[in-house]
Amino acid sequence: MGAMQDVLVIGAGLSGLTAAWRLQEAGLAVTVLEARERTGGRTVSPPGSTVDLGASWVWDTEAHVHALLRELGVETFPHHRDGLDLYDDGRALQRGRLPGSHVKERRLRGGAQSVTLALAERVRDVHLEQPARRVTIERAQTGEPSLRVDTDQGQRRARHVIAALPPALLAQRVQLPEVAPDRLALLRRTPTWMADIAKVVAEYPERFWREDGLSGRAASALGPMMELHDLSGPDGHPPALFGFAPRQLATAGWRERLVPQLVKLFGPRAASPSALHTKAWWEEEWTFAGQDSGDPRLLGHPTLREPLLDGRLHLVSTETSGVSPGHMDGAIERAEHVARQLQQALAQRPC
Repeated sequence: MGAMQDVLVIGAGLSGLTAAWRLQEAGLAVTVLEARERTGGRTVSPPGSTVDLGASWVWDTEAHVHALLRELGVETFPHHRDGLDLYDDGRALQRGRLPGSHVKERRLRGGAQSVTLALAERVRDVHLEQPARRVTIERAQTGEPSLRVDTDQGQRRARHVIAALPPALLAQRVQLPEVAPDRLALLRRTPTWMADIAKVVAEYPERFWREDGLSGRAASALGPMMELHDLSGPDGHPPALFGFAPRQLATAGWRERLVPQLVKLFGPRAASPSALHTKAWWEEEWTFAGQDSGDPRLLGHPTLREPLLDGRLHLVSTETSGVSPGHMDGAIERAEHVARQLQQALAQRPC
């Protein structure tokens, strides 16, 4: 068993890396364990590309994410909305303006993954492919209690543990024998953001839909993609469209129906994408807990922000934020809040 850490962070996504960086900058001993072979969690791009296969948007009203972006030197640009939208109701293809066309999202230069890559460069002690298997209280005969985290590589001890993974995934993948059954049930019923969605990105040589007066935004009652948008980069490169395909519409052969749907919506020039990327988040072991969608009313529920295991296990994923659950802003808000709390708690501990 290694030396006692001040804080052990489970998960190297946006919330976990943000919390770890803040605590590290405060002079605390912090270790991050990540189950995947990469950092980033639900912020990810294909190899060699900057298109988003996970989180993508931020909004001007979201103060926490914009403050962090400024600190890291990551720039944003406005999401493209000019032109007519499309709606396929199964009978006819209609042009017009869909509800919400006035909303002004922004995207990140370099993709959302640029934030977690910048954080990962700053956090010193990150261990990949080391899933936490079990978290328990270890009560010393003298001194304060700590938490023990069991991994496939051995055991680690920390004064506090931050769980930066979705609540349902925490309850499903990590053994928590000392957590009350009703709390575990609450965690399991909490929806995991993106877990029921596949992100589809089609790259093209040109933004032909803009030439046709279209915004790239579309809605479909048939699927497999129910909602589509322009995902071209800030200078137009790579030209790209993306769509959300919900799990309930992803029946057998859904991937083979993606390009025909793009052709139906945007015409014959959509038939030959230069690249087609899909990320079905329900296929991701370390995102999807294998349960039903959960109760959306539990997103941001106050009980999720109450620490477990004698106040030493803290949940910080975006689902737990009371400000903007499900957004990158929520992940950052929650991580920074808990990091401040732990800085104060550890500063006051007996020497």
